[in-house]
Amino acid sequence: MMHSLFRRLNKSSLLLYLFFLKAFPAKKIKESDGSILVVADLFFGDLAMAGRLIIQIKKENPSRKIILLSKFNLGDAANLFELTVINADYLNWRILGELRKASPEGYGRVINIFSWKWLPLLEALPHGELISHLGGKPRSNRAISKIISIAEKPIPASMIMFDLLESSSKDAENIHLNSLSLSNRFSDLGEYLIIHIGTSHHARLWPLDLIKLLFSLCQITNKTIVLTGFKQEDSYQNALDQIVDEHRQKNKIVNLMSQTNLQELLELVSNAKGIVSVDTGIIHWARLFLVPNISLMGQSDNKLFGVKSPYFKLSRSIATEPLECQDKHTFHGIKINWVNTCARIECHLPSRLCFDGINRQQIEKDFFELFG
Repeated sequence: MMHSLFRRLNKSSLLLYLFFLKAFPAKKIKESDGSILVVADLFFGDLAMAGRLIIQIKKENPSRKIILLSKFNLGDAANLFELTVINADYLNWRILGELRKASPEGYGRVINIFSWKWLPLLEALPHGELISHLGGKPRSNRAISKIISIAEKPIPASMIMFDLLESSSKDAENIHLNSLSLSNRFSDLGEYLIIHIGTSHHARLWPLDLIKLLFSLCQITNKTIVLTGFKQEDSYQNALDQIVDEHRQKNKIVNLMSQTNLQELLELVSNAKGIVSVDTGIIHWARLFLVPNISLMGQSDNKLFGVKSPYFKLSRSIATEPLECQDKHTFHGIKINWVNTCARIECHLPSRLCFDGINRQQIEKDFFELFG
């Protein structure tokens, strides 16, 4: 209770301070002065989708300091970009202090990636150009000096973010992270494929027959199967454990569900020969590491989160589309006419059409094309 009270007071006093600063605005500096601030208070998968933008900013500004403001519990992931990282939890005095300390001369360029709630801090920071998409709240948009329009035709979410940088390079396959050193505890895995059970939401859970199919396909490759992700509710987990036990005689299976931290999971993914997952955060990190991957889209919009584009040569996404139940048309609160997705935690239909309709023959074809 005391922590909650302190948090409210901390945030409220800062917002009051920022309000009075409107009468005495922070110094404006040139775009070429100071550091570059990338504001990316994003979830795990979204941070990976922003990765190509972040890497390209670093590549185009080798002698300039770049500060990345990211979500507080994703420090291990944010540090992979090898920038100065500020872990942000909520709007408070600590964050303002760290931003001032990181670049006392200010920020000549600020790039906002769907993180409008942090923009009020610029009232207290010398800054120049602010590049951003328009947010859903008009008051969050007042400080934006360069507005980037959302594409009117379908492109992957990562390329929507990439558009924040006016760069001549759009070759996503050449903008990537290198693989990480693998921890000693994984040294005996040999060549392995990851099957990632990465969600606890019923609407996104793997159909068990797909897991059986993948086990059978993995047997042909003679590669170790590594299971990652979270343990599920008892009925589903028990059925999954039974499938694993049935296939242990035919496959080498290492079950690491709920047994890795974030850093270890990223190490495993970056060194895998391939990964298959439903559309969840880790599949976007696999794409950033250029690890061959198959995503079963389920309720997600294949146009937005899939790979029906020339950008990802080592990726496949398989979806059932179109579906009337994919009736959400926003991305980070921005209405986009061509987006059709479903954000329900529980499926309201008798059958999960988005998974039941996935073409099993297509899975097999893509599996052998990518993984051998």
